[in-house]
Amino acid sequence: MTLEQMEKELAGLPDGRIDMLKAKEAESKRQTRVARIEAGRTAQATLAAVDPEMATLTEWKGHLEGWRQTLCDELLACPPRARTGPERGKRQNLTMSIVMLDRGLKLDGTGYSLETLRLGELMRESGFVAAPPVKDLEAFGRLPWFGSLNWVEKQLKQLQERRDAAQAALDDALMDDGERARRAAERNALNARPQRKTRHDGTQFDKYPDGRVVEVTETT
Repeated sequence: MTLEQMEKELAGLPDGRIDMLKAKEAESKRQTRVARIEAGRTAQATLAAVDPEMATLTEWKGHLEGWRQTLCDELLACPPRARTGPERGKRQNLTMSIVMLDRGLKLDGTGYSLETLRLGELMRESGFVAAPPVKDLEAFGRLPWFGSLNWVEKQLKQLQERRDAAQAALDDALMDDGERARRAAERNALNARPQRKTRHDGTQFDKYPDGRVVEVTETT
């Protein structure tokens, strides 16, 4: 075999360096896809868990707000000064109902329970059913309670934050390469913009991320 033949044969062989580069690019792309799929699955799982919980708490919050309005209206309708035992008892019952609804007041030692408060009566009127009483321990069953208005509002805020983060993660995972490249270019262009600064003498200059300084005004 002549040198010329060897050179011709070499020219027809694939460039191992190029093949290695392509293999690395393919592996990098594969790893990126795997990471995005995993992030998307995690986000979908979070949304699937959060959405029903938010729906339940939102419905419960609606009940609490409706009951609170009724309790406040009834309390305002009471005489300014309670003169009889029943009047004082009604005012106290309504007040305790509102406080429990707002803050989840513990009723131990007060002589009241959720079931004996006006709030419990409103719950029953709304269709909530008490559990069967525990034999020999309870005179009546307990009504379901899913949290005070204050607690529910905090929970809904936290759940909304989790949902927003999960939705953003899902949107990012599903973003196609073209849109991803466009946004990256926008970020790069924004990051490349200079910051305008003012000296003590009033002159201004633009400072670029690479350290360059361009004067905007000159000292007079």
